[in-house]
Amino acid sequence: VYWGVQGAGIFSCSEQGCETSTQNLAPAQGPLRVATNGTWVAWIDARSLTVEGCSVASGACSGSVQTFASAQQGMSDIAVDSSAVYWLGTGTGMGSSGATTAVFSCKLGTACATSPTIVASVPGAQSIAVSTDAVYAAGPQGVFVCTPSGNCSSLPSGAGMAVPQLAADGTGVYAATMSGPVFCKAPCTGSSTLVQLDLAGAAALGIAVTGTHVYWSDAAGGIFFALKPGS
Repeated sequence: VYWGVQGAGIFSCSEQGCETSTQNLAPAQGPLRVATNGTWVAWIDARSLTVEGCSVASGACSGSVQTFASAQQGMSDIAVDSSAVYWLGTGTGMGSSGATTAVFSCKLGTACATSPTIVASVPGAQSIAVSTDAVYAAGPQGVFVCTPSGNCSSLPSGAGMAVPQLAADGTGVYAATMSGPVFCKAPCTGSSTLVQLDLAGAAALGIAVTGTHVYWSDAAGGIFFALKPGS
């Protein structure tokens, strides 16, 4: 498990408990979001305007912290796959408040400085997830499904709706929505059938996925889990 603490850094602990296994992996001024692929952990720092990360193949940061990109404005979320780190932001322009949100990427182990790859424009997106063959981004206007090379399609969800939080793996994308957690099998398109993971339909706020289970939280602070579809 990995998380960030304002002014303190990036921390980790074992899934079995944090009583004796908590580690301070790296310093960070204002970590906003943290993501991992199991061998790398990456984060966006809203104070230093950087995207950073390190290899955790040995359980701790192996070597120095890598700065993937700097001077990044408007960052809101981050995801990592086996070869690259992806984040949402508006780039390096000073007038970024009116700029269009885009998906940016940088290869793991590479310093992209102020010139990361622009994968695609995803207006209004605030949450991101990545699987083996797609990058997913969600915002009030809908969910965008993009290939790593930038070809995107949009799944409208209705203007003004709460932004769903996303998680993804090789089987598809999971979303925490106001009508509960849902799953869309890859390749997820506008005609795909959404699988409801909680028949009660209570609003879900956060979502995460492991090898066999999907976990989600609600507004009351509850944490729930279920077997992944097909497990």
